[in-house]
Amino acid sequence: MEAFKKNAIQPPDYLERTTKGISIVTILLVIPFAVYSYLGERYLLGFACLFFIGICSIYLWTCKQGQCNRAYIAYPVTPLMIVSMSLILHKLGVIGVYWSLPASIALYFVLSAKWALISNLFLISVVTTVAWTVMDAHLVARYIAVLIGVNIFSAISVNVINKQQVLLKEKAVSDPLTKLYNRSLLQKALEHAKHQHNRTGVAMSLITMDLDHFKSINDDLGHDAGDRVLKSFSKLVKKSFRGTDMIFRTGGEEFLALVYNADENKAFNIAEKVRHEVEQQEFLPDRKVTVSIGVAGIPTGPDWDQWLIHCDQKLYQAKNAGRNCVIS
Repeated sequence: MEAFKKNAIQPPDYLERTTKGISIVTILLVIPFAVYSYLGERYLLGFACLFFIGICSIYLWTCKQGQCNRAYIAYPVTPLMIVSMSLILHKLGVIGVYWSLPASIALYFVLSAKWALISNLFLISVVTTVAWTVMDAHLVARYIAVLIGVNIFSAISVNVINKQQVLLKEKAVSDPLTKLYNRSLLQKALEHAKHQHNRTGVAMSLITMDLDHFKSINDDLGHDAGDRVLKSFSKLVKKSFRGTDMIFRTGGEEFLALVYNADENKAFNIAEKVRHEVEQQEFLPDRKVTVSIGVAGIPTGPDWDQWLIHCDQKLYQAKNAGRNCVIS
């Protein structure tokens, strides 16, 4: 469940899409140079070009089969790129410098940030060593400065993109008021829980919570008071559950907890503790806030929605039983 939570807030794999684009562009650009290298009897450089084309083609083919794996392109590209840049510099001299700049940038959009940086450090160290043998010292110094600048710019840009992607994903799955998960992630979380239970047999339970007479708080004291109650209740609930559990705000005053490694009896005890703490908490001056709770252990069968419906039924029973109680 913890792994699911981590995956849920990871950014969309835009690197996969950019890798596709880079692969296509690489094939289109390198084919003419492969032909030119063979015609000029620079067979080793021509072979390196063909190898690039082959790697990119394999990656695009796997993507077409619905099994994109950037490892196919990430692992062989770095050493081949370093060797190729060295060959180009050695054969073409200062003209070969131009190829190292897009190559350096491309690494940040093909590899993870860490491995892109490591690969570029190797690229800079190897290629600049070769550059000293074919270029004047002042040109090498300028080349190193430009290459380092390109690396810094690329690293900063990719880092900003990654952070923005994570932030957008968090906003997409989080409730802005309580910072709990919203309903957009609920179905996937329940499906994942059912699958994990069916595969491993680990116990799981749902706990649905509804703040009693919440509408009267908004009507009598205003929505600001209602928002304060919701935020305070959310903080209390976060402390009551473990990091492996997932807590959702499913409606205005309705909440749901997916409790990992807990059967119905254990979940009932957790829910009763939450109910008691809410009852004892002073959310508002001169006004008691209580919560009604329904508990349901994970049922047999593949249907996550029936599990949710069953837990909601328990919540309704708690409300019909006079509220401020737990029914399982």
